[in-house]
Amino acid sequence: MIATLLVAMMVLVAAPTPPTPPIVIHHADWEKMPNGRTFRAFYPKAARKSRIDGRVTMLCGILATGALTKCSTVDEAPLGWGFGDAALGLASEFRMKRVTPSGQSVAGGTITIPMVFKVP
Repeated sequence: MIATLLVAMMVLVAAPTPPTPPIVIHHADWEKMPNGRTFRAFYPKAARKSRIDGRVTMLCGILATGALTKCSTVDEAPLGWGFGDAALGLASEFRMKRVTPSGQSVAGGTITIPMVFKVP
């Protein structure tokens, strides 16, 4: 009986704690964002010349510093004008506050960022 109890206690102690699911940020608290001048610098040249507007939805991971990482585009319109590449170029211009208003770290979380490009 005691041996069984000891084995059960050892299993409980040795059992790994399940990982905390990553936080998904729905309302970002930005420390830094690109301004209009930066958006103009990344605006695709051919689209600007042809007076084409665009939109992109980008999905990014968040580092402990609040910087974005491993960004990818999940939606882009119109295709073929370079708006996805422009959005990915702008990713380094974003930085979130390191903790949410509720005090949870943003490290390891993800965020979806919609962007609209209007001809300057």
